[in-house]
Amino acid sequence: MGASLSSIELLERLIAFDSVSSRSNLPLVEFVADYASSLGPKIIFDHNESRTKANLVLQYGPDEPGGLVLSGHTDVVPVEGQRWLTDPFRLTKGELGSGEPALFGRGTCDMKSFIAHSIDAISRIDLARLSKPVFCIWSYDEEVGCLGAKHLAEGFAHFDVPTPASALIGEPTDYGIIVAHKGHGRFRIVVRGKAGHSGKPDSGLNAIEVMGDVIALIRMTSKELRADALQRRVGRHADFFPDYPFGTINLGTVRGGSAINIIAEECVLDVGYRTLPGDDPAGVMKLIEGRIVETVLPEAKKRFSEATISIDDLGNVPPMHTTEPSRLRDVLHKITSDPSEGGVSFTTEGSTFSGLGINSIVCGPGSIDQAHQANEFIRVSEFDKGPDFVQTIIRELCL
Repeated sequence: MGASLSSIELLERLIAFDSVSSRSNLPLVEFVADYASSLGPKIIFDHNESRTKANLVLQYGPDEPGGLVLSGHTDVVPVEGQRWLTDPFRLTKGELGSGEPALFGRGTCDMKSFIAHSIDAISRIDLARLSKPVFCIWSYDEEVGCLGAKHLAEGFAHFDVPTPASALIGEPTDYGIIVAHKGHGRFRIVVRGKAGHSGKPDSGLNAIEVMGDVIALIRMTSKELRADALQRRVGRHADFFPDYPFGTINLGTVRGGSAINIIAEECVLDVGYRTLPGDDPAGVMKLIEGRIVETVLPEAKKRFSEATISIDDLGNVPPMHTTEPSRLRDVLHKITSDPSEGGVSFTTEGSTFSGLGINSIVCGPGSIDQAHQANEFIRVSEFDKGPDFVQTIIRELCL
C-alpha cells in the first residue's frame, strides 16, 4: 500500500477501527504497519502475553542515539450508554452549535488525529535526509492504566533500537505545552463480614455497614489532604495544578450483598487517587490502609472476630514532571508562539517514557474536554494545523 492518503483520509480509516480497550487493536496497528511499510521503517510489533494486542514501533532514519518519539495510544473508551447523534466509528463532518466546522467520531480528539497527523507528516519528509531517528510508537490499553506502555518499557532494551532523546505525547491539550501531570493509582478494599437473616441483625456482621465506616474514613482523609494542601497553596505544584494543588481521591465503584433479606457478607469498593509529581505513588493507599487497620477493623472484630478488611493494589501510572531543558521544548515554544507551560490532572504515557530517561512533553490537537464524551469531536481549524505542526518538529529535531 503506498503512503498517499491525506490526514483526514487516514483519520477516517483509523476511526473506523473499533479499538475500544476491551477489544483487540491488531487490525488497526497492522493497517498502519502495512501503510507505512512502503517508506521502509524498522517495524516492531510488541505483543501482549496473549498476543491479542500490540504496541507498534516504527523507526525511521539512522541507528543513531537521540532523535524523537511521536507517541499515541490506539485504544479508545467505550461508547455504550452514551447518546451519539452519529455513528461513533464513522468519521462525520459537521458543525458545532456555533456553526464552526468539526469532525465527529470516537477518537477524533483522543487521540487518533495525532496519529493520522504523524503518519501524514512523515510521508511528506525526505527520510534519506534524517540525521536522527524518528520513532512512531502507537500503544494499546492506555485508557485502562497505560498497560501497553508499561509492557513496552519492560522490553525496550531488547528492541535493538537506539534510545531517543525526546518524546512528544500528542494527547489533546489544544496545543498547550504540558510538562507535568498527576499520577493515577487504584486499589480495592474488600470487607468480609458474616451472613445471616436480616430479621436478626445481631446474628451477623453487615459488610456494607462496615464499608460505610471505611468510606467515611476515606472522605475524612481526602478532606485532610485538601485542607493541608490549601494551607500550603504557594507550594511546589500550585502553578501547574492551581485548581487542585493536592492529591485527590475518588470512590469509584461499590458493590455488596446478595439479597435484601440477607445480612451482606461481602462488600467491595474500588478507589482511585491522583498524586502529585514527587509523591509516593502508593502513599495514599498506605495511609488509608494504616487508618483502617487502626480504627475500622478493630471495631468490626468486636462484633465478629473473623471479620477481615483487605486492600489490594490494582496498579498505578506515575506522575510526570519534566524539568530538563530540551530542543523539543524550545521548538514547541517557537511553533506555538506560547512561552507558557502547564500541568494537567489526567495521566499520559509521558511518565513511562520519562522513566526510560527520555525527555517527555505532552502537546497535541483537540481539547480534553471533548475526550470520553458522546459526540466527541475536533475542530477542523485545529485538525488542519496538525500535519505541519508535526512536520516542523521533525525537521527541527531530526534533519
